[in-house]
Amino acid sequence: HGTTILAFKYGDGVLVAGDRRATAGNVVVYDRADKVLEIDADSLMAIAGVPATALPAERADAVIWMKCVNAIGVFGVGALTRLPTNVAFTRPELVDAYLSLAAEAADVARANGVVPADFEGLPMSSRLSAERSVAVATIVADTVALGPQAPSYSSMAQDVIAGRPTEVHQVFGDLVHRAAAAGVPVPRTRFAYALIAGQA
Repeated sequence: HGTTILAFKYGDGVLVAGDRRATAGNVVVYDRADKVLEIDADSLMAIAGVPATALPAERADAVIWMKCVNAIGVFGVGALTRLPTNVAFTRPELVDAYLSLAAEAADVARANGVVPADFEGLPMSSRLSAERSVAVATIVADTVALGPQAPSYSSMAQDVIAGRPTEVHQVFGDLVHRAAAAGVPVPRTRFAYALIAGQA
């Protein structure tokens, strides 16, 4: 995936347009991003990447933790099933597994003083606080609504499939270590960690 920005010069000015999808690796994380921004009456700015909002420093930890919470679920499901995320997220059982892993990671975040929150393109608090069947149905429906897409594998799934070293110790190992230090049980995460690490 990449960002496409086009500019056309015509008699009365310039027309600038961009695609709306924001990606993280091969995963579409948000499909309504505004990538052409008006600076003033004579200037536009085109952007690429995941949408971002400037946050106070104390909120930065929450963003980092919510990315970790999401990654634990996405990486766990993707690396263990070897399925593209956009396929796995159409299957209720796998979305439930994603949410189970993410919920454990959110417990570790709470133990580290971070309250789960929603951020643009990353609604982790909403996903984890909703009744599980509703959260599963919402994620499946949102994924299906994106329509047919090229396979979108997480980086960890790509590494497992290719037989390359993964970042499993840096992601899962770090979370398991933080969970142990805080006295938070994370049995599903430990299980996924062992299975993924054992494939290397």
